[in-house]
Amino acid sequence: MRSYGQYCAAARALDVVGDRWSLLIVRELLLRDCRFADLRTGLPGIATNLLTDRLRALEGAGVLERHAAPPPVATVLYRLTDRGRALEGVLAELALWGVADMARGAEGDVVCGHWVALAAPVMFRGADLAALAPLTVALDAEGTAITLTVEPDGIRAALGAPEGPADVHLAGTMHAVMGTLLGAPGAEGLAQIDGDRDALRRLAARSTAPLGLRG
Repeated sequence: MRSYGQYCAAARALDVVGDRWSLLIVRELLLRDCRFADLRTGLPGIATNLLTDRLRALEGAGVLERHAAPPPVATVLYRLTDRGRALEGVLAELALWGVADMARGAEGDVVCGHWVALAAPVMFRGADLAALAPLTVALDAEGTAITLTVEPDGIRAALGAPEGPADVHLAGTMHAVMGTLLGAPGAEGLAQIDGDRDALRRLAARSTAPLGLRG
């Protein structure tokens, strides 16, 4: 990407991550270290050569780095540096800004279940969850297993099933899962729920997501 050539912090930041796909690469790496193939899967529509170019540029800017996967897997993984991980708050603010455009639905867009792991904590940011913690919610969003751990100061999300028993299990499409988490009218009827349904409802009632997204 050509530099804006402006002595401005915002312009300098966009010099680094302002290219198309760059912040979405960061989005994928916020969840876990990725192989090149993992990034291709999580970024449907990106061309192989363009992904290579973006990874090279972000590595050169100190946003991400490559490292060897532990044995016996012989492959290269990409991971965020501390500078790259500092973009998590930027992406959270960008996601909140973009919420207004989510209410109309997917409209044919690609949907990946693992994106729920990024969205859910943002939709409860600043919520008072002390009365619910500790609470473990096992999600199956579009076939992707995600664990939500409710703590007094927020929600932690991780890919994969819980290591121990979950208080409640929630499964369905991304629309059904996110709708249930946010307390959207009628969403529960589209999802499969097992376990402490009341705790799930009390969690949904504490969502700080804009009302428009909750229907």
